[in-house]
This record gives sequence, structure tokens and C-alpha cells, in this order.
Amino acid sequence: MIEINLLPPQYRAVERTPLPVFLSVIAGIALIGGAFVGLMFMLKGVQEKRETKDQRVATAEKKSKEATEVDRLRKDIEDAQKRVDTVIGIAESKVYWGIKLFQLTRLIPDNVWLDQLTITQKDDGSGELRMLCNSKGTGFDKFTEFKQKLRSDTNFFYHFDSVDAPVINVVKAGKEYYDAEYLSFTMSLPIKKVELGGPKRN
Repeated sequence: MIEINLLPPQYRAVERTPLPVFLSVIAGIALIGGAFVGLMFMLKGVQEKRETKDQRVATAEKKSKEATEVDRLRKDIEDAQKRVDTVIGIAESKVYWGIKLFQLTRLIPDNVWLDQLTITQKDDGSGELRMLCNSKGTGFDKFTEFKQKLRSDTNFFYHFDSVDAPVINVVKAGKEYYDAEYLSFTMSLPIKKVELGGPKRN
């Protein structure tokens, strides 16, 4: 059925929005607003996480570059140390025989004399200093004293490994000599072989 209201507009009853419809509209607006706020928080969280990720990536790249630089510096130091060790090894392996023989003359005890002295040294640094010595009397005291002097003098003994005495003899000089017998002994000092490049470092 169709109803027609013939009253003037100012006398007509005002039609109001039904309450359920009004409440539905309000709830819809609140829901949309809440969703928008939630979306803003989500976008902000994503942006913060993205910035954190970018910072960490930048930090990782920086640390990677620093680690590469540290490795390069470590290699440069190792190479420089090898060169230094090589120079030191060459210097330590070189025997200055003029100085060494001068030191030797100060170590020879009284009543001991050299009958023969031989120096051999190969290209690889190996070799020896060999001395044929004689001492007055037949006791071993002068031999022992000479050996101890050689070993205890750090400056002289630095380039040698040991003091060997492969030959010790009592020699009869003859009746025409004041001392009918004397001690003859050989001193052999192997040259210490120094490895070029120096000791290994951890």
C-alpha cells in the first residue's frame, strides 16, 4: 500500500535513522579507524625492522672490510718479519774469522801452544775449526782448562755447536828435550748451522 503525506514539510514528522542502522555505521567507522591505526603501527614496525636490518647489514659489511684489512696487515707483518729473520739469519751465520781468531788467542792457556789450525766452511754454512795443540806435561789439566775456556766464552763460542777432542796422545819428545813427554790433542769445533729465515712464530 502506498501512503501519501499531504501535509506541508514543516508539519511532517521527522524521520530518524533507525538505531540498529546507526549503531552499525558507528561500529563500521570504529572498525575502519582501528584497522587504519593497526595498519599504521604495522607499517611503522616494518620500517623500524627494515632500518635495523640495514644498520646490521652496514655493520656486517664494515666488519667484513675491517677483517679483510686486518688479514692484509697480518700478512704484511708476517712477510716483513720473514725478511727481518732472513737478514738476521744471514748475519748470525756469517763468521768473522779475523775477530774469532783474535778471541781465540786470548783463550789459550799458558803452556799450551798451537801446532796446526785448520778452518773449513762450506757454502751451506757447515764446517769446523780444528786445532792441533800441544801442552807441557802429560796431565789433562791444560786440556780441560782450554776446553772450559772455549765453551764458557759466549762471544767466541756463539758460532759453534760443541768442543770435541777426537785425538789425545802422550808424545815422547826425546831425551834431548827438557820434557821427555808432552800431551798432544786435537780440538774440533763444529760450526753451528743457522737456519735462514729465523725461528718460526706462532
